[in-house]
Amino acid sequence: TRTLKVDVRVVAATNANLKTEMKEGRFREDLYYRLSVLPLDLPPLRERREDIPLFIDHFLEGAALSNGRQGIGILPAASALLAAYPWPGNIRQLENILTQMVVMAGTGPLAESDIPDEIQDWRDDEVLPESTALSYWEARVRFERSFLCRALRRHNGVIAHVAEAIGVSRKHLYVRMGQLEIDYGRFRPAP
Repeated sequence: TRTLKVDVRVVAATNANLKTEMKEGRFREDLYYRLSVLPLDLPPLRERREDIPLFIDHFLEGAALSNGRQGIGILPAASALLAAYPWPGNIRQLENILTQMVVMAGTGPLAESDIPDEIQDWRDDEVLPESTALSYWEARVRFERSFLCRALRRHNGVIAHVAEAIGVSRKHLYVRMGQLEIDYGRFRPAP
């Protein structure tokens, strides 16, 4: 047997309140004081919305590089939706969502339509805050874009099925998608 000297630094993270856990006997007091040399309190992502665009850029660059999609960007509307989401899974969820978007998206920059259903559904269920400065027309456009994107997603981008389901002609649907800058091809499954 031989003794080796090592220099180790431990970085530990938790979302539990360790002082409370210690008082209730679920965490060892001696371990708490051994670990808490330099405690850092990092608020959850939902409390640091101003940081989200920076994380989006960082994770998007990494996901694009590791998946052969260098130079892929993200449209402002998609970035705004991601910034508004509450991120219950915190930073790991944001990173995974961006990787998923890069892998699943078609050509061009990432758009709102590339955002997974779990976030789309949250947005569609979300009520606009009373303090919103949206005009009637802006709110109507947002609703219509969201409504059409959900229908396109539900019907895998098949225009005939979407038009029938929502009760409009295919021609009207094509015109309105053009006005709202919705690319229905993004909703079609990858071959």
